Amino acid sequence: MRSGASYINRISLSGSGSRTTLDLAYPQTASLHGCINALCGLNNAGKTFLLERTRAALVSGAVDGRTSEHYGLSLSLTAGDAPVLLFCGKTWREKSRAGNVNIALTEARLEPPGDVPEYRKVFQRFLVLLLNQHLPINEQLTFADWQKGEVRVRLSEHFAREESVYLCDQKNEIVIISQQLLNATLYFRRAHPKQFDFVLAYADGTKVSFPEWSDGQQMLFYLLVLVMTVNPDIVLLDEIENHLHPAYMSRLLKFLKERVPQTLIATHHPHVIFSELIDRVFYLETSTSGVVINPPAVAPYKKHIYQTPPKRSALLLENEFEKITGAYRLFDQQDAQLMRQATHIAAEADLLVYKALCTAFREPEVATPSDRMLPDLQTKLLVQRIVEFVASPSKSQVRIIDIGSGLGRVAIETAKLSSWQLGCTLNWICWEPDADRRQALRANLSRSGISAEVPESLDDVADDSCDIALLANVLHELPVEAFIGTVRSGASKLSRPGSVIVLELFPLLAPERFAVPYPPSVLLSIFRDWDIHGHQEIVAVRGGVAVGYCIFGQIPSHLPTAESMRVVLTRWWGELEKAAVSAYSSRRAIRSASDYTNVVQELTTLASISAWRNGIWT
Repeated sequence: MRSGASYINRISLSGSGSRTTLDLAYPQTASLHGCINALCGLNNAGKTFLLERTRAALVSGAVDGRTSEHYGLSLSLTAGDAPVLLFCGKTWREKSRAGNVNIALTEARLEPPGDVPEYRKVFQRFLVLLLNQHLPINEQLTFADWQKGEVRVRLSEHFAREESVYLCDQKNEIVIISQQLLNATLYFRRAHPKQFDFVLAYADGTKVSFPEWSDGQQMLFYLLVLVMTVNPDIVLLDEIENHLHPAYMSRLLKFLKERVPQTLIATHHPHVIFSELIDRVFYLETSTSGVVINPPAVAPYKKHIYQTPPKRSALLLENEFEKITGAYRLFDQQDAQLMRQATHIAAEADLLVYKALCTAFREPEVATPSDRMLPDLQTKLLVQRIVEFVASPSKSQVRIIDIGSGLGRVAIETAKLSSWQLGCTLNWICWEPDADRRQALRANLSRSGISAEVPESLDDVADDSCDIALLANVLHELPVEAFIGTVRSGASKLSRPGSVIVLELFPLLAPERFAVPYPPSVLLSIFRDWDIHGHQEIVAVRGGVAVGYCIFGQIPSHLPTAESMRVVLTRWWGELEKAAVSAYSSRRAIRSASDYTNVVQELTTLASISAWRNGIWT
C-alpha cells in the first residue's frame, strides 16, 4: 500500500436545512490491512448518490485536509498527496466486456466516460504482458508499440485462431491471484482476428471462454485486474453483491482489505453488512419518499443538480448491532450445529487414547497464530473486553502486558483488526519466562510487523504502568504458588483502575502432564473470593467439544495477602478434586467425544493435584 496519500475522514450531507456526517474508517498508520466502509439502506436512500458525489469531489482535487462541496455533499480529507481513485459505479455494465480484449481499438477509443474505469486500456496492457511470454524475444513489445496498428495485426498472427489456448504467465501476480480466487487456471485465446478472450481451464479438462463465464466470475476478474493494475488508494464500489455468491463476496472483501487502503462500498446484502472484514457500516435514509398530493397536470423541471438536496440521515451501526444481528445469527447457529455433529462423528472415529496419553508427557506445544485473516474465537472475546474497557472512560492508547506470551499468538491475532474495530491503539508488552522461547517470540512479532516490548524479566516493567494484564491460557498450567504469584505480578504492573483479562479453555482439548482445567464458573468464583470482581463471556470452540471463555476483572486497590489467596485457591482445588473423583468413579463407558475429553480432564486434574500435594509439581 502506498504511503503518503490522503484519505477521506469525513463526508457531510446537507439537504432541506439539515446536515449529517459520516466519519469514515481510514488508515491512520502504516498497516497490513486497509479499511472498508459500507453504506446500506433502502433503494433511493442516497447510496449511489453519495458514491458519485464523492467521486466528483475527489476528482476536483480536495486534498491536504481541504474540503470540497458538491451538490449537498462536502468531503474532508486527511493531509497528504492526492489519492489515486478507482470508481466502480455500475460495474456490471462493463464487466461482461472487459475479458474480450479488442485489439483494434486505438488509444483514443480506449478512453471511457469520466465515471467509468479505464478498463479497456487496463485489459489491453494486461494482455500485452501475457502475449510477450509467447513471442520471440526480438518481437516482444511495449504498450506504446502495441498502439501501432500494423504491429498489433502482425503480432496477433503468431497466435492460432480459436484452435489453441495459451497459458497466462504463471509468475504474474494478477494471474496468480485470479487463479486463487476463481479456482481455475487462466489462459487466453485468439477468438477473432481482432479479439482475444480469457479462458478458464479446470482439472477435468473443461475450458470456458470469457463470454461463458458466470456473471460472478466476470465481476470478480474485472475488479481484481482493475485494482491490481491501478493500485488505488481509495476504491468506491456500488452494489458489491451484484452477481456474486456470498463465498465470492467474502473473497472480494478479503482481497480489497489486503490491497486497498480505503474502500467505500454500497450494498443491500446482509453478508456484506455483517462481515467481520467491514470496519464501519452506515445506514442511510432519505426524506424524498412519498406520492405528490394533488399533482398538477404540468410541472416545471430542473436537473437534480440544481434542485435542493433532500434531507438525508446516516446512522453508524454500532450500538444498534445487537438489535439487528439477532435474526442473522440463526445462520451461524445452524452452521455451528452441523460443525458439532461433524466434530462428534470424527472424534468418535479417532479415539486414539494411547496416542493422546503419550503426548501428555512431552513438552507442551505453544499455540501459534492462525493463517486466517481474522482473529480466532478466543481473541474475539478479548477484543470485546478491550472495546468495553476503552469506551468508559474514553482511551485512545491501551498498554497491555501479556504474561506468558508464548510465541505472541494473542498480540498477532489482535493485530488482524484495525484500530477502528478495536477503538484504540494497543501497545503490547509480551513477557515469556522461557529464554529460548523469548527469542522466538521477538522474531515472531517482528515478522508480523508488531512493535512490542519483550522484556528479559518482569522486573524490567515498571509498576503501575499498564492498563490491562492478560493471562491467556496459562493459569491451568500453574501450581498454587505460581498461580498466585502470576496474578499478583500482573496486578502490580497495573495503574488503577486496572483490569485483568483471563482467557482459558474448558475442558482440555488434549492431555497435559500437569494441569488443572477450570470450569468458567469456578475460576470466576476464585477471582471474586480474591476481591477481583468482574464478568465472563463464553463461546463454543471445536464445534462445541469445548468452550473458550474470557474473564474480565477489576483489580482492587489492595489484593488480599498471598497467604489468604493461597487458602482460597487450595480450597477450590479440593472442590475440583472431589468433583473429578465423583465423575470418574460414576462413569461406566466412553460413548462420545465429550466423554473422552471429560475423562482426560478428570484424570489430569486428579494426577496434577496429587503431584502438587506430594511436592512433585512445584
